[in-house]
Amino acid sequence: MVDLIHDVINNFQYLAGRYRDVPAMLLLPCLALAMPLLARWIGWSARWLETAALAVAAAIILVMAFVSGSYLANTGYLDHVEASISAVSWLYRNGDPLYPGWTDGEGIYGLQYGPLLFQVTAAALSLGPSILISKLPAFAGFWLACLVLLWTLRPLLPSARLTILPVAIVIIMAGCYWRAAYWVRAEPYLLLFAALALCSLLRLRPVAAAVALGLLGGCAVNMKIHGALYILPYAVALLAATGTTAAALRLAAIGTVCGLLALVLPFLAPNVSLPHYVAFLQATLQHGFARFLLMQNLRFGAVLILPVLLMMARRARGQPQPDLPMGLTYLAAVIIVCGIGAKNGAGPTHLLPFLPAFAYLLVQATRTVRIPGAVDAWTGALSATFLVAAIAYTPGFESNILGLRTWDRLNDDPGVRDEATQLYRDYPTAIMGVGDYGSDNKAEYKVIGVFAGGKLPYDTTTWMDLQKGGVPEHVVDRLVTGCTTPFWIIPKGGEPFSITSPYGPEPMFSRQFQTLFHTGYQPVRDGSYYTVWACKHPA
Repeated sequence: MVDLIHDVINNFQYLAGRYRDVPAMLLLPCLALAMPLLARWIGWSARWLETAALAVAAAIILVMAFVSGSYLANTGYLDHVEASISAVSWLYRNGDPLYPGWTDGEGIYGLQYGPLLFQVTAAALSLGPSILISKLPAFAGFWLACLVLLWTLRPLLPSARLTILPVAIVIIMAGCYWRAAYWVRAEPYLLLFAALALCSLLRLRPVAAAVALGLLGGCAVNMKIHGALYILPYAVALLAATGTTAAALRLAAIGTVCGLLALVLPFLAPNVSLPHYVAFLQATLQHGFARFLLMQNLRFGAVLILPVLLMMARRARGQPQPDLPMGLTYLAAVIIVCGIGAKNGAGPTHLLPFLPAFAYLLVQATRTVRIPGAVDAWTGALSATFLVAAIAYTPGFESNILGLRTWDRLNDDPGVRDEATQLYRDYPTAIMGVGDYGSDNKAEYKVIGVFAGGKLPYDTTTWMDLQKGGVPEHVVDRLVTGCTTPFWIIPKGGEPFSITSPYGPEPMFSRQFQTLFHTGYQPVRDGSYYTVWACKHPA
């Protein structure tokens, strides 16, 4: 027993991160079952519960503000995909293809995200290409989603101050999943679209809501191909609330037309190739599924659907549940995304855009709590639910913050950025390569060369997806034959191109490729963090 306790303490951060949703899976259903038994106590202590809940909520929001602000202040990125999105966005802004044909020699860069993500990032970078500016839209998207949710839920709650409780639940749950909620990725925008969709459903007239939901659905698909699933529950709720079938069909037609318009417009922009985008999607379909990711998704999904299960139980007891059509659609969408997010390289972050719907359904679930003789029944029920959720997610939240602070210290080294900046000044045509897996984070400073006007003929982040997707290696062989690339900047750490695939233990580059590189290139400059390799026999 002593050894078990010792192991748990020593591995707390790992366990709290891996099983972050398990406490909520256990505690929230227990609270729902115990609520009738605790009814009088909750009603009597409602004000005390409210005070404690508001204090905890304020602390969560302040901690998240500090952590997300630290992310902005970091000198680089903490995820290789962020750097690639930023670099590709700047290239696109300057006229390069958004989805290059890698078999046609247009470059090996780009990702399977929809064009809107890059177009939004490119618009921000028009203010000035820098790492900080590239982070701002996603950061703003997350906090704007919180503000929209705050404003949307206000009329549903007995007092304005209580509105921060469901928002704080969203923040602490999102905060358990690294920085995906405000990284330079699609998730912050999908969170915002979902919050706006909820706002449209509750605050707009039916026709205006149909237009808004259609546009938001099309924009969501232009972030991720399955993005419409995050908006679908709100659309179903709108149609279910319509009085007649004819009116519902009219709203559905309006929403569909607006959705198709929002879907098509980004692809009409110059240098956006739909066939090449489809080719990226086809490559990612070959990545296969990871059982451990599916289990993580299902644990998170189990928490997200708890309000719907409670709603279904009450409906079975004969209690009216007007939000049931939305809830059932939401339940189905969560289950589908659990499967989609089990692809290698994905994970529970795919479920983050469901958090606004979860917050709304949780508020509605607590709203129906009846405590005889208690004036503050709803306040007490909502406060108790929040406190239990906060207790359940505090270990994961704390573990994540500790991990991020460690990651910040390891990656926030101005010396690396300064050296990369100087090397790109001296070798403006150089391409950023890669060493082993431990040095991969230094390759993220490829954006410095791109922001300075360079190109991106090759991107390791892109190649790891294409290689796993079955694209043959001869696509990259041309980069190291015939001095096509005069200079390479290789992060120090292991042999050049010795990195293993993040999707498995196999190497990303064959021995033949490494031999081709060593045959054609030699080191000409050795720095503290990078080595410059030059062509042995330039033309």
